[in-house]
Amino acid sequence: ELPKAVLHYPIALLPEGEAFGLYALTGLEPGRNLFLTRDGRWIVPYTPAAIRAYPFRLATLDDARQVLCFDEDSGQLVDADDNPAALPFFGEDNGPHPEVGRILEFLMETDRSQQRTRRALAALQEKGVIAPWEAVVETKEKGRQAVSGLYRIDEAALNALPAADFEELRQAGALVIAYTQMLSMQHLAN
Repeated sequence: ELPKAVLHYPIALLPEGEAFGLYALTGLEPGRNLFLTRDGRWIVPYTPAAIRAYPFRLATLDDARQVLCFDEDSGQLVDADDNPAALPFFGEDNGPHPEVGRILEFLMETDRSQQRTRRALAALQEKGVIAPWEAVVETKEKGRQAVSGLYRIDEAALNALPAADFEELRQAGALVIAYTQMLSMQHLAN
């Protein structure tokens, strides 16, 4: 989803223990999404996969099995007795209803993509091209505001890599992440 997301969102790397995760920035302070209207509509054409899948999520158990989970407090899941138009979780064959099956497959593909992304980010981290992203943004409410705790791809460090290291990043699928993250940084001002 990264090539679509970078057209609209600033993408940052955030620490996750000893590793990094890739995130679309949707606000400058917790609980305030600047990409939503007051009535909850997205103001950009691309909605991140995690939002599209809500109220469902995929969880991995200790034994590596994956299970489909949902947010009971979302208000989107109802008892079929209360709403006859509601889709059931299970179909006639006791397997998932086809719509639930599509959601499950979407989440499984998203999970596979996240695993590839984690491996690519690990390669970027190993090559030393991830650096703190200390930015300043101008807001109407607060004026100039420092944004800290974010990380970015260091273009100079990436360009200084020996050819063999650069090739390793290419083979790991990390270059698309590096270049799209750098391109997305222009959206922070928005």
